[in-house]
Amino acid sequence: MKTYPLKFRKALIHSGFSETEFKAYWDRLHDVQKEKHTSKELALLISIEAKMRPAYLNIDPAGEYKKNGNLAKIHKQFLGMIV
Repeated sequence: MKTYPLKFRKALIHSGFSETEFKAYWDRLHDVQKEKHTSKELALLISIEAKMRPAYLNIDPAGEYKKNGNLAKIHKQFLGMIV
């Protein structure tokens, strides 16, 4: 398994989460995502997932996105770019 120490630290700083909370989300990201995105983009992905915490337990996470409505405009724009 690859490690991304510098990208991890930069994304942690950008996210504003505690290290333990951030690491839980970081571990769930696939290695492909870590290679493909910048640290700012990874921090944004993690903040999106954190805003929808119950969604990962839900069978229909897309429905949770629509229902939640807590996503900021920049999060919605970013989701549109990566989809």
